[in-house]
Amino acid sequence: MAGPFSGIAPLTAFAPVGAAGAAPVGNRPEAAGADFRTALRDALRAWEAAERQAEASAGAFALGLPVPPHRVMLDLARAELIVETAVAVRNKAIEAYQELMRMPL
Repeated sequence: MAGPFSGIAPLTAFAPVGAAGAAPVGNRPEAAGADFRTALRDALRAWEAAERQAEASAGAFALGLPVPPHRVMLDLARAELIVETAVAVRNKAIEAYQELMRMPL
């Protein structure tokens, strides 16, 4: 007899540091810079897509089109969460910069 959790696969172990496919190790600033640039670009694109989706679903709902209210609320909440996260990251970056500027040379 199959239990309610029989279809769930077990967690796999993390790859050890330095293994094939793992994050780059060592002094490679160009790889780290490219990874950061890619992550930032992807985050900005996700932000833009979430904003567009929220605007589209809210606009459709306001026009009386058949959009479920819960879909509108989820889209708006997702966009709000992304904006709050972006603001928090910005604040941390500014705080880190200010801390560096306070350091004596």
